[in-house]
Parts: sequence; structure tokens; C-alpha cells
Amino acid sequence: PCWEQEFRNFLQSRNQADMVSCLDFLLETERIQVLEEEEKEIQNRKRAEEIKATKLRKLKEIGAKFFSVQSDHCLPLSNQVLLEETGKTLRGLKVDQLDDAVKLVMAARGDNRVWKSGLDLAYRSYLATNPTQSLQAVLLSIL
Repeated sequence: PCWEQEFRNFLQSRNQADMVSCLDFLLETERIQVLEEEEKEIQNRKRAEEIKATKLRKLKEIGAKFFSVQSDHCLPLSNQVLLEETGKTLRGLKVDQLDDAVKLVMAARGDNRVWKSGLDLAYRSYLATNPTQSLQAVLLSIL
């Protein structure tokens, strides 16, 4: 299995459902960023409209899944105002609000409880308990 699945299994084995949600959220935001990059480079008007429609749908899905207090996957943001504002924006999202919505989602992505005290900390713990074979080889060579 790839590192993502192994890390996901590690989080689940430690009952860190909130970190699994953060991981899923980050993967969804990566997809939004890919669409953003494609949209900047696109010349075809029809494809540009398709990208906007896809972003609109994906952002609404992100809002329902990660920014709704009724969702089991609601993000554990340290900034509650950002959580509420992003949720409200994404629930009523219109095409002309896409840029603002993406900015809010990216701000949430950078939240301390998502990154620094969230996934970064969990990933360091994962690496400490599951060193890669190459890291094991380095450590054994030192001994």
C-alpha cells in the first residue's frame, strides 16, 4: 500500500478520526488547486466553464463534509470564526463567489490544528513508529 493508506491506517488504529478528516480535507484541497492551475492556463471557454462548475460542486461538497457541525467529518479548526464563515459561504456558494470560497478553504487548510498541531504532529509520530526501510538501514549502519 502507498504511504497515504498506511498513514490513514495508522491514524485509524489510534482513533484519530479528526486527523483522518484533516487528511481527506487536504487531499480535496489539492484537487481544487489542480483545477485552479488548469483554469489559469486554459484557453478553451467551454473547458473553463466546466472547471468552474466542477469547482463549484467540489467546494459545496467540501462545505457539507468538512464545515458543517452536523457532519462527522467537521474539521477541528482552531479558528472557529473561519470555520463558521467558510461553512456559511460554501453552503450558499454561487459561481461569482468561487475566488473568495477558495481563499477561505485555503486559509482553513493552513489552520494550526489542521497542520502544525494536527497532521504534521501525527505524521511525525507515524514516521517514528514506522521508519522506512532506508531509514532503518541508516540507523542500523550507525549502530
